[in-house]
Amino acid sequence: MLLNLDLATGTVLATAELPARWGTYEFQQPIGPAAAQEVFLNAAQGQEEAYSLLVTATREHLAITQVGDHDDPFTGSSLPSGAFLTLAVAGEELTRYDTPARRRTAAKAVVVLPDELVFMGRPGFLDEERVLVAVGEDPWEEECRHALLGADDLRLRAEVTYPPGIEVTDRTLPLGDGTWLTFDGDTVRRWRTG
Repeated sequence: MLLNLDLATGTVLATAELPARWGTYEFQQPIGPAAAQEVFLNAAQGQEEAYSLLVTATREHLAITQVGDHDDPFTGSSLPSGAFLTLAVAGEELTRYDTPARRRTAAKAVVVLPDELVFMGRPGFLDEERVLVAVGEDPWEEECRHALLGADDLRLRAEVTYPPGIEVTDRTLPLGDGTWLTFDGDTVRRWRTG
């Protein structure tokens, strides 16, 4: 059950039934025109099933709309235009939506990536033109590489090369301004393409 509460009093304003009865829930705030009224909610059940839910709240109403299939959660990245990404749990497909009802393009890993690689981690918009994504042989392994895809067609544009000695992990955070963060243990680095 999802509840919409009054911040001042804690009074329940509206409720809605979730399609998932148990699991891990993760709210994400989109940016852009929808940000004021909508939030993304990933509802994961085990390793193989996750719902991508768009939650729309007003003072009297709470609506939940499923986006895409039941196994491709939101990546946590969106553009000011309202575009956002979902990634299949097993890494075989990355999808861009311009709006929840408009799937713009989907990239199958087997088609756009070399060497039987799959998408990993949390792909995100590096800027309006590029998506940064970790790729590897298995979505749950640590070893990976980073690649840049075109934001419009999700096709491979380039592989990111880091200086020697830099540990590459699937933990990245594209910031939308052409830069991204990487995390290695307790070290955080900010990067920009050269």
